[in-house]
Amino acid sequence: MLTSLLFSLTLVACPPPEAAQPPPAVQAALTPAERGEQVRDLAAALESAGRFTGSRVGYGAPSPVYRDYKALLAIADDSDLETLLSHPSPVVRLYAMQGLLRRGHDAEALYARLSDKAQRVRTQDGCMAREASVDEVARRLMKRR
Repeated sequence: MLTSLLFSLTLVACPPPEAAQPPPAVQAALTPAERGEQVRDLAAALESAGRFTGSRVGYGAPSPVYRDYKALLAIADDSDLETLLSHPSPVVRLYAMQGLLRRGHDAEALYARLSDKAQRVRTQDGCMAREASVDEVARRLMKRR
């Protein structure tokens, strides 16, 4: 009985990952209009996912949300990411901050520009899913740097 209960709790704590889809095409030479459209599309995909994830979720499967973030980093320049720090979605704002931190931008300056830090956001890293404030997640990103 105890084994059955533990197995059931594991299934609840570690939901299976979403079906992986191929990454969006990243073209070597995009016009500014094309790049802007792809940045908007990827920001919309992150927003609709509704959660800020690590690279792996569930049972260690690649996160489709993180895949979209990596595609965004591949085409967005710093000014695109800086603009996304004020996006209505907390998920988009946090991925923009993470991208800029990875590119070497000053953590305190980015934190100061990040909007609506009290807003709540769903997060998931591996099997650990929870809700936190944008402020809490942003501070964690700054420490990982």
